[in-house]
Amino acid sequence: MANTPGTAKVKWYKKPVIFLQGVLKELKKVHWPNKKELFNHTLICLAIVAIFVVVIFCFDTVFSVLTNFLYSL
Repeated sequence: MANTPGTAKVKWYKKPVIFLQGVLKELKKVHWPNKKELFNHTLICLAIVAIFVVVIFCFDTVFSVLTNFLYSL
């Protein structure tokens, strides 16, 4: 593949520097949450995890009771 006009071949040892410069440029565009947003999002995540824990516990209990009933026949 030939180089297109206007693009220069980058030396291998400069590629990590160029990559990190791009990373820093993108990190400046990120909207970082403030304390209130972070707290609210953390509460939402914990609530969802708690709901899933309860649902999985209920399924596990029901299947355990059904399995024990079937084995007792």
